[in-house]
Amino acid sequence: MPAAIALVLSGLLLIVPDSTPLPLDSPCPEIFRYEQVSEGTWRANLTLISESDLEGVWVRLLTKPKLEEVVVSDEFEVRYNGTEEVRLANRKFHLEAAVPTSLTVSGKLINGELPELISVILNGKLICSSEQISGSTLYNGDFNNKKYLSTIKTTTTNIQNTSTSNNTKCGKALLLNSLIPNDNIKVLPGEWPWQAGIFKDVNGSQTLLCEATLISEDTLLTSAHCVTWQESNLPVTASLLSARLKNLNVQEANEDDIYKVKTVIVHPDFDEKSLKNDVAIVKLLSGPGLDEAVQPICLPSSGKLPEGSFVLGYGFKEDGTLLNLGVAKAVPLADNQCSSLEPSYGPLINDDNYCATYVQGHEICIGSSGSGVMDVKSDSEYTWELRGVVSVGRALHEKFRCDQNSPILIADVSKYLKWIKSNIS
Repeated sequence: MPAAIALVLSGLLLIVPDSTPLPLDSPCPEIFRYEQVSEGTWRANLTLISESDLEGVWVRLLTKPKLEEVVVSDEFEVRYNGTEEVRLANRKFHLEAAVPTSLTVSGKLINGELPELISVILNGKLICSSEQISGSTLYNGDFNNKKYLSTIKTTTTNIQNTSTSNNTKCGKALLLNSLIPNDNIKVLPGEWPWQAGIFKDVNGSQTLLCEATLISEDTLLTSAHCVTWQESNLPVTASLLSARLKNLNVQEANEDDIYKVKTVIVHPDFDEKSLKNDVAIVKLLSGPGLDEAVQPICLPSSGKLPEGSFVLGYGFKEDGTLLNLGVAKAVPLADNQCSSLEPSYGPLINDDNYCATYVQGHEICIGSSGSGVMDVKSDSEYTWELRGVVSVGRALHEKFRCDQNSPILIADVSKYLKWIKSNIS
């Protein structure tokens, strides 16, 4: 018997060692097809196509068994992230609408066999699926491209009945470039899927009030002083407010990512003078639907302050100019150190908040009122939880350069869990 067999299938030359099984049929060969198998490895063609232009591309490949030793062309990074899927990412990749673009993907044979393709998801949208896929496998938002799906494959009817249990998932930053974020880089849409902005309608235009964090499909947590009238604990009229999710960079507003506010719930013991209990809940009129780019963060399971956490929010230059979203690492600061660095904080420190300071110096200040302070859960290196809400930041004092001497006053979310949970539908 020859060492290898050359097969011609639909004009495609496939080299297969005699001990290797023939390639499996792809559920959508126009999207993913195996091209070559030899010496314990496989090579496939992956074709990407989108209904709209994409700046930055993330692909999720689900196979059985999971892919190993994956290599991708066009400078795509391979991320395993401890899940059943393999993710391919290139934040600089431009995919033009309706223009098919091919990548070469290769990997290792698993026990001498080809992995069976289950699905391909492009930037949160399912573009290929097999009959094996079920509603519990994917997020609700993966099904928002049904028109395009119908042109690819007709065997996807059983994936439309998505279980609402998916809504209980939290803390998964599926599009994050790496587990530990870099300081002050431009945050791409959906990279931190729980980040939100609260806007007020002023003379027909939207003005940013504060930042907020998605804690359930239709619930945001922010600072109380952000959504109350000046020198008052009365909430701002809900009809004047809107929330923006997913596409949060300053110059990239998208009408589809703006949601009306149903109600504002201010903590009943909020004191506008001392900023005690400076937390509020913003309920959306309708939830955005969950997908890779919109996910709630988990609430904390422990009251112990993290040794290190990350502040997520807009950046502020020294002249007060608002910049795109960024992240910065922060560590807790003792109360006496905090008030020493910033005497005005002294009267504001109480049992339900804490001080933190930046680990590294920054030419810009990251985070403003309502910004989330987050940390990876102690029992999982891939799940994020909300540890705090920025109450007072350096930017509020017109000191826009942040470093180790720049304290932030943070409402401790663990102290408000009972109240928060009672107001989540």
